[in-house]
Formats: sequence, structure tokens, C-alpha cells
Amino acid sequence: MSELVRTSSSSSSSDSSLPSPTVIHPPIQWSALLQAKEEVGQKRRGRPRMNDAEVEMDESTSEAEKMRIIYKRKYARNYRQKVSEG
Repeated sequence: MSELVRTSSSSSSSDSSLPSPTVIHPPIQWSALLQAKEEVGQKRRGRPRMNDAEVEMDESTSEAEKMRIIYKRKYARNYRQKVSEG
């Protein structure tokens, strides 16, 4: 047990004398990121965007659920519009 402690302490003292390795990352290419963001046909996560009139009105969907879906879409549409303007 004492040997384990000695070996770990001796290895840590030799590690402290060595310089820490530096990780070099390639520079970020902002133009590539911006170009990918502006692609017209890019795939988005979540539900596909639909008009509010296209909310399915079957018997299994409650009125509250329909209104919630319409509200979320309206909020998201307004948010996207604000972001694209400013």
C-alpha cells in the first residue's frame, strides 16, 4: 500500500516539472458557418412549419391543444421575424 503512494507521488512530482501539452485548434472559419446558416433548404428540427389553418381538427385533439399549437407557431414566427430583422 505504501508503495502505491510512493509511486503516485513520485510520478506527480516528475509531471509537474514537464510543461503541459498545448492543444492547437485550427482557426474557425466564420464564412463557412455563416454560409451554412443562410442555406435555403437546410433541415430544421422539430415539427414542420404549417399554417395555423392546417392544424388538424380531429376529435382526438382537444381545443386547448389546438390553441397551444397555434400560439407556439405564432410566437415562433414572430421570433424568427425579429431575429431576421435585427
